[in-house]
Amino acid sequence: MNQDSIERGAAQPDSGGHRGPICTTDDDGEVCYLADSGLSLLVNIMRISQHWGRRITCADLDEDMQREIRLWSRAVLTEDDDALGHRVRECCRELLDGGGSAEDR
Repeated sequence: MNQDSIERGAAQPDSGGHRGPICTTDDDGEVCYLADSGLSLLVNIMRISQHWGRRITCADLDEDMQREIRLWSRAVLTEDDDALGHRVRECCRELLDGGGSAEDR
């Protein structure tokens, strides 16, 4: 997987209410796309954190959420992409770095 193929993927046409699909890479390094805005992922992370009453880490979550977090952490975004996408990617990177999510502070 090289940067050129990621950048070509990021240049795919937009669809829907957000600027998606958003280009990313899966756990095997293959180009794939995130079809939603990531809002539901952020909401779920906040709900889990509130329910547990503490900061959460990626290890606290089930495998499906961990996979989605890894996909979002590798999202290829530009300055033209909406702020929500950037916030979701930042939150996912923080979770993977073990620092917990800024959303649950």
